[in-house]
Amino acid sequence: MGNLTLGGEMAKHQNIEKIIAEQFASRIEAAVYLNRCERTLVRWTKEGNGPPVTMIRRQQFFERAALAAFKKKLDEKRALAGGAQ
Repeated sequence: MGNLTLGGEMAKHQNIEKIIAEQFASRIEAAVYLNRCERTLVRWTKEGNGPPVTMIRRQQFFERAALAAFKKKLDEKRALAGGAQ
């Protein structure tokens, strides 16, 4: 019986990991997606200027939909500024 419970917990853990990977991006993934360095994301987070952050197990993650919206705003600002970052 103990193995069934352990197996169930492992499956639950794997499902949670899959959901996190599908819906959230790590800071590194977010930096690559936004074409910025990780330190820029850290600075934006501290200043409150970046995409919303979700803390999961003491790590920062970025919701993929929020990243897409934030990137769209960055691209619009860049276009208005004549292509400058």
